[in-house]
Amino acid sequence: MIRRPTVFVLGAGASAPYGFPLGTALTDGITWELTRDESPFRDDLQRVGYRFAQLREFGQALAAAGRYSIDDFLQDRPQFRELGKLAIARMLIPAERDDRLDFNADPRHWMPHGGVPDTRWYRYLFNQLLTSDRGHCSIAENKLTVVTFNFDRSFERALFRFVLANCAENEAQAKEHCSKIPVLHLHGQLGAPSWLAQPSASPLVRPAFGEPPLPKPFAVRDYVPEDIGANALNLCVAQIRIVDEEVIHSAVQKQAVTALEDAEVICFLGFSYNPLNLQKLELPRFARKSIRGTAYRLPDGRRGSIERTFQQADSSGRSKAISLSPPDDHILTFLEKTDVIYD
Repeated sequence: MIRRPTVFVLGAGASAPYGFPLGTALTDGITWELTRDESPFRDDLQRVGYRFAQLREFGQALAAAGRYSIDDFLQDRPQFRELGKLAIARMLIPAERDDRLDFNADPRHWMPHGGVPDTRWYRYLFNQLLTSDRGHCSIAENKLTVVTFNFDRSFERALFRFVLANCAENEAQAKEHCSKIPVLHLHGQLGAPSWLAQPSASPLVRPAFGEPPLPKPFAVRDYVPEDIGANALNLCVAQIRIVDEEVIHSAVQKQAVTALEDAEVICFLGFSYNPLNLQKLELPRFARKSIRGTAYRLPDGRRGSIERTFQQADSSGRSKAISLSPPDDHILTFLEKTDVIYD
């Protein structure tokens, strides 16, 4: 049970155990698909309306740039942004699979290195959230908000399935329980989750006063890996936000900053600590909060840089504004060791 107001900030590493590519793998995967001789991936993008020459030009430019993150590339190359969003959606949708969320699924079927170690963490977290008396669903009593930089909906899909199987009589009741744990997609998502709520009923997708209306294709999508037709891809493009000006001062960014301001505890999970992404969270507002974060396989120099960044934003005078986990600790290990979910 999480009793203190807490925010989990999720990066790509949080979804990686469920088969979603990390930043470099996503960039390199798109590059390979767009530059190889025959590619069903490229064929799907052509069906949306792009010509072969356009796709090849984009793939070659992405390869030549050598950026680890396609987001960074698109930030500086506006002519490729819409196509880049399309390619991201086409790469990620096939990984949205219910069978990968099954708690007894074998990760060796989709993870490199035989899925060892097994770093899946949803099951452990959800079991800690559901700790009240038998017959009573305690999920809604947890003071948890999730701010994610990921486009996939695996967290909310897994949570819904867990609640439905454990403490809800029907899908409507499971939806109600899950709504008590807000999931804010700072960069947008692969369609509003169809299993949770219609967009018109959700405060998470309503534009703030003075903002332009949401695009027409803003609609729900199921969690279906085969849904890669032109309509589905265009729907995702309309909901994905890549560049800074699409995120900063958006309704969801304001909600995320408010949640962080109200939190007593902030945990970064699978996060790369990209300075631009930290700016979107308005880092100086984190002062005097308990901040922890995973640092899986980060070298010492990078760890030191992250610690200095948080220290500079902290006015409390503490020597360390963020407590980073050991470099061998993945998210599951971090959660097992932390006291956040046991307070």
